[in-house]
Amino acid sequence: MKNRKIMLAACLLAAGLAMNVFAADEPETAEEPTAILVGGWEMAEDTVVTEDIMDVFDKAMEDYEGAEFVPEALLATQLVSGTNYCLLTKMTPVVPDAQPTYALLYIYEDLSGNASIMDVQELKIGIGD
Repeated sequence: MKNRKIMLAACLLAAGLAMNVFAADEPETAEEPTAILVGGWEMAEDTVVTEDIMDVFDKAMEDYEGAEFVPEALLATQLVSGTNYCLLTKMTPVVPDAQPTYALLYIYEDLSGNASIMDVQELKIGIGD
């Protein structure tokens, strides 16, 4: 079940990344791409949410209200002036009788180590469905 969740989220993220790649107006070159493209999303080779990523997650969640998130997998990172993270999370709104769902949680960590939530994209599947 967990592998199915990770694969679904990875497919959704890959589709979004592919649309960004094909929409770019960059000329083709004979050079091989670099391993890390600044500004481009890089799929995570290992989806494990490490202690370092949990530290970033905890900083971003300090003042967040409205839902509780549990990180399930790291899907991708993006190098900018700092790092963006895309995490697959289990999200439960903080309301009576709320049902958990899955969401893509985008977090930005700046070069000073401060972290904030950039976006939450709820996936239209439920855990109890």
